[in-house]
Amino acid sequence: MSKTILLLGASGLTGREVLDLLLEDSRCKSVIALVRKPIPVNHAKLTQLPIVFEKISAVTLPSNIDTVMLCLGSTIAKAGSKEDFEKIDRSYNFESAKLAQKYGAKTCVLISAVGADPKSNIFYSKVKGLLEEDLKTLNFEGLYFLQPGLLLGDRQENRTMESISQVLFGKWTQKVGIFGKYTSIHVEQLAKVMVELGLRPYSNEQAVLQFKEMKKLF
Repeated sequence: MSKTILLLGASGLTGREVLDLLLEDSRCKSVIALVRKPIPVNHAKLTQLPIVFEKISAVTLPSNIDTVMLCLGSTIAKAGSKEDFEKIDRSYNFESAKLAQKYGAKTCVLISAVGADPKSNIFYSKVKGLLEEDLKTLNFEGLYFLQPGLLLGDRQENRTMESISQVLFGKWTQKVGIFGKYTSIHVEQLAKVMVELGLRPYSNEQAVLQFKEMKKLF
């Protein structure tokens, strides 16, 4: 059965790759992308739905949803403050998941981060962990948390330290096998994992996937 996907973060690094894969996959019937402003993509399967995230609870979707894919993420520096970072990374993702479930979604796939822990002393990791806990309360039949290490890819914005890290800890880390869950992963690989999980037949399971588990799917 082909599926209708609600996609959050379609303009981001991973979201762009996920969108391209979904539009090419016969298992995907249609994609509804929640966007703050339209993205330059035209396709018969794609519906762009510009929204104000603070008013997402009032949004009406054009059709029922099978799977919600949450790709939205930021940094504290880009968001401007810890408060705004948590609003984007936690609240917007959670509210989008609730909206999808309201319209029938049975599966949720989230791009989280390695080290996600609601009790972490690291604010970034704590927010990621709190979001995971939030999503568990929605009781999706299928719930998948992807916890990548360093994410490799060409970002539109400049993140100096991340660019340096990509040079030092690039895709070669996948060959040496000593970095474990901190192994770097390319955005194309992460997107393939997300699409495979989101389009597979319904399964009643919750799973956290780090590099070892994700590698089996790309």
